Amino acid sequence: MEDIRKESADSCATKRERRWQKVWDFLETFVLLIRTRRIRKITLILFCCYFITSMGYVGLSLGGDLFSSNPFIYVAISGLVEIPGATFTIPLVEQFGRRFSNMAFYLLTGACLLALPFIPTYIEWISMTLALLGKMALTAAYQVLFLHSGELFPTEVRTWGMGNSSTMARIGSVFSSFLVSVIPSSWSIAPFIILGCSCLIAAWATSLLPETRGAALYDTVAALEAAQSFKGDKEKEEEGEIQQRTTITTTTAAP
Repeated sequence: MEDIRKESADSCATKRERRWQKVWDFLETFVLLIRTRRIRKITLILFCCYFITSMGYVGLSLGGDLFSSNPFIYVAISGLVEIPGATFTIPLVEQFGRRFSNMAFYLLTGACLLALPFIPTYIEWISMTLALLGKMALTAAYQVLFLHSGELFPTEVRTWGMGNSSTMARIGSVFSSFLVSVIPSSWSIAPFIILGCSCLIAAWATSLLPETRGAALYDTVAALEAAQSFKGDKEKEEEGEIQQRTTITTTTAAP
């Protein structure tokens, strides 16, 4: 019985050590996402974009009674507009890149939502059209955001970065339910203004991120911090060509 008690005590101590080790590993990995300057900038901007995108997406999905007198028709059409929003992004990101495409989608959504308070109530179809156009653009932004963030996080923290970003998205989803159900009772146009301004903030934040189209992905955070530039390879090549042309022109013009 004494041997059994010792084994049981050792087993409990080992379980506690493993539990604390898991907590320490989590904190150590999370700190790695905000420890240095470049990875901290990427992490905080993506957290903000995921929060805003999910808040707007769920808000536009649940707020059928705010954008139409028949919420059933609105919900049915809002499901259909997600098809082009999720498919047309493929050629766009290949042609214009991740950053510019997402900025355009956020700006389009913000413009549609901020225009809604100025639409007369008797012209209902315009309000519903603007809301559905914003829903389609925000659906596209969600697709591009997943692609862009997966390429921005280095390999060693990509899983943790994407997981924590998704957590921020879920927090935004929770907040959106109060935004479209509770706040309109006090101020009817508040959801439009909050969501529209948030999308404009997301567009500005996205402009601070580097473009990843044609760029080599980083394996470690140290490699990201040690890189000379925060831009993609194609932009580096264009800058190099411009500098080379400038050098040749200066040399030729020199006496």
